[in-house]
Amino acid sequence: MAGQQLRDSLIDIANNSAGHQKVKALCDLCWEYRLINPDSALMFGHQALELSRLSGNKVGIAQSYNDLGIVYLDKGSLSRALEYFTNSLILRKELSDSAGIAASYNKIGIVYQKEGKLDLALENQMNALNIYEALKKALWISYTQNNIAIINFNIGNLETALEYHHRALSTRLKLNDEYGVAASYGNIANVELALSDTVLAIKNYENALQIFRILKNNEAESVQLSNLGSIYLNKKDYPLALIYLNKSLEIREELKDKKAIASSLLKLGKLYLETEKYEKAYEFLSRAKLLSSEIGVIAEQLQSYNDLSKLFISLANKDSSYKYLNLYTSTIDSLYSARLDQQIIDAQTKYDVERKDKDLQLYRSKTALAEAKLKQRKLEIWLLIFVVTSISGLAIFMLYRRKQKQKEALDKARMEHKHKMIKAVIDGQEVERRKIARELHDGIGQTLSGIKLQWSNIQNSIEENLNILGVDVMLDDAVGEVRNLSHQMLPKELEQFGLLPAIEGFLEHRFEGEQINCGFQHLRLEGRLRADIELGVFRIVQELCGNVLKHAKADNLSIQILRRSENLVIIIHDDGIGFDQKNIRSDGIGLMNIESRVDALKGFVNFESSPGKGTKVTIRIPLDEET
Repeated sequence: MAGQQLRDSLIDIANNSAGHQKVKALCDLCWEYRLINPDSALMFGHQALELSRLSGNKVGIAQSYNDLGIVYLDKGSLSRALEYFTNSLILRKELSDSAGIAASYNKIGIVYQKEGKLDLALENQMNALNIYEALKKALWISYTQNNIAIINFNIGNLETALEYHHRALSTRLKLNDEYGVAASYGNIANVELALSDTVLAIKNYENALQIFRILKNNEAESVQLSNLGSIYLNKKDYPLALIYLNKSLEIREELKDKKAIASSLLKLGKLYLETEKYEKAYEFLSRAKLLSSEIGVIAEQLQSYNDLSKLFISLANKDSSYKYLNLYTSTIDSLYSARLDQQIIDAQTKYDVERKDKDLQLYRSKTALAEAKLKQRKLEIWLLIFVVTSISGLAIFMLYRRKQKQKEALDKARMEHKHKMIKAVIDGQEVERRKIARELHDGIGQTLSGIKLQWSNIQNSIEENLNILGVDVMLDDAVGEVRNLSHQMLPKELEQFGLLPAIEGFLEHRFEGEQINCGFQHLRLEGRLRADIELGVFRIVQELCGNVLKHAKADNLSIQILRRSENLVIIIHDDGIGFDQKNIRSDGIGLMNIESRVDALKGFVNFESSPGKGTKVTIRIPLDEET
């Protein structure tokens, strides 16, 4: 409930604020929604990014990239996450934001670690550590030291991993970070166990166990108990191993952690198998098999098949032993055919193949040579199927890529043809406008002016009459209307002086006598633009201003035109009655004219409106493309 109240409050702030405050609220919403609704989190993050870009807010852009990268990382989109974290890092370097730079290095390192690119992961984590040490941020120093240790452990640099785990432990002890201290003890024990120093490993597992018990972290406590039980099981100290493993199983059953329960059952089954208590061994291994099959954890499932095969070999039951060994090998085969995640396959296969070779060697010593040959034949067939499948998949992929390229080329050609058609229509309209304007000015306009002159000559010679005198006013109105219509269709200021004077002249004339305040601002628009862009923008402003006067019932209208990078940005905002965008007519002439002109200039238009809250129209037109 508190979380929902926070999110509602942030939404209210985002809807009723602007500038940096709105960007911050949107970034906070992206963070708050990342684990609840990733799609909503991405929506808020991209809104923050776009708003920051429009206002040139580099801090907001960097934060938006960072938050979007975290969402993509949680979703497993590692390439997108890396792209956004890298963009954030570049901006934070420009801003000299040391803490932000370190955080970006840390997250980039995490992405590379998940991709298995351990050298790059280590390089970025070291960069983060150097900055955190310079800033004396102890908590983040300990996290980064821990990450560096884990990466070195995965690479196989055990001594270096041990060194960084001890450094992380020292930092956490100074911070009185009890959970971090316990985690470091457990990590140190893992490395010492890999170095075959079981005495120190047992000591550090017990240190971790003691702290986790004080913190009442049952899950972490069960892990340390299981680790200690495994050590004593490997040392053949079965009574101690039984105590630790039973206690770990008891906690895991209380927590209802099925995967962890299956792991404990397997270890107890192995203990009873080694102590030749075959009935107990069968009981625990069978439970582990059923539970691992139920929840679909392959590693535990394979271990149960393997240990049950060993159990029946010990009981001289070759049929049952072969049955479970066959289940073991067929399960491995199904892993490949199901095309599981590549990293999991690589790691699991290496482990399984080593175990499989040992089990097959034991089985060959107790079974006939013919069964070994059958297994070899099965492996060869599987490899052949794998090769054929890979080649077929590659061929299908190449065919698909070729079709995609053909489709992209066709779509591009269609789009170019569409732009040419729209431009031809608009160019034709402008030619007709110029022709009509000239006809109005040179034809009807000149005729009306001649009539006006002749009327002035004869007006004094006729008897004064109210109706006849009214003709003079009507002629003045007709001449004025023809002049205005000619000017609107072919504004002289646009051809002679450019876009800005033409718009200023249009606004001054159009809003004369109207009960609406109109403001016009422009920025970084030195010199003339291309003729087609100037004409298109002028017509768009004409159309939008006409819509505001006809429909908006607004008191204020703001028009902004600015150059940003290689784009021309037009923002027109009124405080009128607005409209419901869901009910907007897609066949309205005004809207179609605007969209057609923007499309002809290869631009983008966005309408933002809601009833009672006015309307904002944002148009972005590229200045570096030929239309």
